[in-house]
Amino acid sequence: TFHFTGLGGEGGFNLTTVQGVASSFFDVFVDVAGSAYNVVEDKVSGWISDGTCALSQVLPGATPTCSFTNTKLGSITVIKYADPDGSFTINLGGEETDSISLTNGQSHIFTDLTPGNYTVSETLPEGWEGSQSVECSSGSQSSLTLAAGGEITCTFNNTEQAVITGKKFKDADANGIN
Repeated sequence: TFHFTGLGGEGGFNLTTVQGVASSFFDVFVDVAGSAYNVVEDKVSGWISDGTCALSQVLPGATPTCSFTNTKLGSITVIKYADPDGSFTINLGGEETDSISLTNGQSHIFTDLTPGNYTVSETLPEGWEGSQSVECSSGSQSSLTLAAGGEITCTFNNTEQAVITGKKFKDADANGIN
């Protein structure tokens, strides 16, 4: 459902559409010959619209037309797993950019994203050495195409490599002491 407001002429009017159809739209312009109107679409959360429409000098019997294109915004969800736990910076790039910090088991949803091309990456904590894998529900972390109203989920997995240390010495007398 989208709501519109008309300003000008003999006053204003309000209009509501459901699935693109406005049942009372044509009744609005009865007896307003020669009037000019600006039609503005009210903002709807989770959607973007292409703007306003100006109707100048509406003539008797005319069927004025305004077209608005609405595009549903999308989201990218990032899930983080790390062993051992650490604080990782997740970066969103592309049409819109953002950065957040996640630790093991946390997730974040980047919401109200315009359709387009995106990337997600992470900055590893200082000193972290290990393996990394990233799986996305659509595309790869370096090439995500978010459709209108689309939802993509990427899961980051990190495992730090274990460190083994030792000391080697020559035990000349075989007593286990250097």
